[in-house]
Amino acid sequence: TYKQFKSEISGSGSVYCIKQDNKKNIWFGTTNSGVYYLDPKEKINHLELAGDYNTAIISKIVEDAMGVLWFATEFGLVKYNHHTLKYYEEKQGLSGNYLTAIAIDHENNLWIGTTGQGVCIFKNEAFLNFSVMDGLPNKEVTCLYQYKTNITFIGTVAGLAYYNGEDIIQLNTIEQLKNRTIRCITKYADNIWIGTDYGIVIITKEESNFKFKKTLETLDGKDLGNIYGLAVGKDGAIWIATSQ
Repeated sequence: TYKQFKSEISGSGSVYCIKQDNKKNIWFGTTNSGVYYLDPKEKINHLELAGDYNTAIISKIVEDAMGVLWFATEFGLVKYNHHTLKYYEEKQGLSGNYLTAIAIDHENNLWIGTTGQGVCIFKNEAFLNFSVMDGLPNKEVTCLYQYKTNITFIGTVAGLAYYNGEDIIQLNTIEQLKNRTIRCITKYADNIWIGTDYGIVIITKEESNFKFKKTLETLDGKDLGNIYGLAVGKDGAIWIATSQ
């Protein structure tokens, strides 16, 4: 069985992202009506944001180790500690306001991907910004993924890179990833699955390097097309969201 909550969410847009927090609330980011959450009593609530943020595209929601929620929006970054809201924009040090991705690393630092202005690390209330000059394949970041303790993958519209704690390194030795739009990344069965604009590229880590393993471009004879999401279930199965 299922229950639909469409009538409780205002506006004509769509739910763009979902995140369950450690209090069992389920948070929804929308395309034109801000942020909502479903509490454990199954009541939909609207989180009142400042000004235009209430109609912003909410592209990603994450929760850090302290239970703080972070929202990536088209106008900047929002921090919510369940009591107060704080906003970060270019004037606070962000490289760009239109945000596309967020990830938390093993030190509880926040990684932030932007549209056209590279990637930022938010640490100790300060932003460290990286762009093409620092090693990114492209300044338009599409996704971020924390892998093990010291590696953060950075997907862009023109390839994949990773940060090893010191430098950003492009995976340009893997031909199947060159100039591909990277849409999502996850770890599955000791390999790294990378959703692209044309199927899935699977790589594996061997010592200090990442090596190509295989591609999945068709399933049951049909093209997979764009891969918009990858998720591993509790039963060990991998779920693939495609354009097909």
